[in-house]
Amino acid sequence: MTHRLYLALTASVLLLTTACSGDKYQARAPASTPAAAAGCTATPAPAAAVVTSVARPPATPEPTASTGATTRAQLPLVEFVRGDGSAVCLPTEVLPRAEFTTGLSGRYFLDERGMLFYFANSQRGSFWMKNTHVDLSIAFVGADSRIVEVREMKAESLDYITPAADYLYAIEAQPGWYARNGIAAGNEVRFDAGVTAQLPQPE
Repeated sequence: MTHRLYLALTASVLLLTTACSGDKYQARAPASTPAAAAGCTATPAPAAAVVTSVARPPATPEPTASTGATTRAQLPLVEFVRGDGSAVCLPTEVLPRAEFTTGLSGRYFLDERGMLFYFANSQRGSFWMKNTHVDLSIAFVGADSRIVEVREMKAESLDYITPAADYLYAIEAQPGWYARNGIAAGNEVRFDAGVTAQLPQPE
C-alpha cells in the first residue's frame, strides 16, 4: 500500500511539473513581433487576407512592388491617432520613388498592411486603380501630419481620385480599414523610426 501511494505521488508531481513548464513556455512573446510606437496598439492580422479581386491571377505573374516581399511582422508602423487620443497602428510598406507607378498593382489579395507614398513637396496629384485588382482605402495626409481626406477606390477603376486639399503623403490600406478603425479627416498621423528611415529623399 505504501509503495503504491509513493508511486502515485511521484506521478502526480511529474505531471504538475510538466504542466507548469508548458505554461511558462507558451507565455513567451514571439521574437518576431515588432514593437509598436508609444501609445499605439497594432491591429491583429485577420484570419485570412481580404480578397476583393475582380479577376483570377494570370498564369504569368504581373510586376509588383519590391516591398511586397517584406513580411507583415517586418514592416515599420504608421500610427493613426483618433480624436479621443487613442491610436491604432498599421504595418506599412514604404514605397521607393522609382516604384510609385507600380504601387499595389498586380496584387490579387492584401493582408492587414498599408502602402505609403511620400512626396517631397505638397501637391494635389491624382491616384487611379489601373491594374490594381483589389479595392482599397486611401488616406491623404498633409504637411502638418493630419489626414486631409479618406477615399475608397474600386479595383481596376480608371477614375481619378483627387483630394480636396494638398497632401504630402498618401497611405493605401484594405477597403474600409480607416472607417473600421475610427480614423477620419483631421486625425494625426505619426511614423516610427523604421518609416522615416525609408522615406525617399528629394531628387
